[in-house]
Amino acid sequence: MSLQRTPPSGTLISGSDSGSVSTPNLSTYGSDEIFANINVRKRKQRPEEQDYKTDLLNFKSDIMKFLEDFGKTQNENLSRIRDEILEIKSEVKTVKTAVQNLTQKFEQINTEIENIKSNNTKTEDKVKHIENELQQMKQNQNVTCFSLNPPPLMQENLILELKDRNERETYYCCGYK
Repeated sequence: MSLQRTPPSGTLISGSDSGSVSTPNLSTYGSDEIFANINVRKRKQRPEEQDYKTDLLNFKSDIMKFLEDFGKTQNENLSRIRDEILEIKSEVKTVKTAVQNLTQKFEQINTEIENIKSNNTKTEDKVKHIENELQQMKQNQNVTCFSLNPPPLMQENLILELKDRNERETYYCCGYK
């Protein structure tokens, strides 16, 4: 059965002058008549194909949502890491300055210790020199004391010598020859 493409010549659309019409007036036919003559060939569609499309679209939206959430999470993590790195950098700078200060103080302390050592050796030398001088003074004092305060035997000899001289002097002076 072939499909009739033009309406029969007796049917006209109201208000039309011509005897033929290019499009059929479907209102003049009964609903069963039109569809009885038309073969509608549908494209073969599998019912699961639509399910696959829906599943694929759902999967795609889930993946996109996951990727967006993952991207947001990564950006937040990167932001936190960046902030922590900045804190660490400032702490490292603080530690560096503290280490530099400690190094300077350590060097100052070392120089002061060296100065104290040199002063200590100088002081020890001076003390030794003074001890030597003191020792010499003690020895000189013993000699002078020995000469000023002779032992008792020497004193006795000295007294006898003085007495003898005095007697001679009186003997020669008074004319006892």
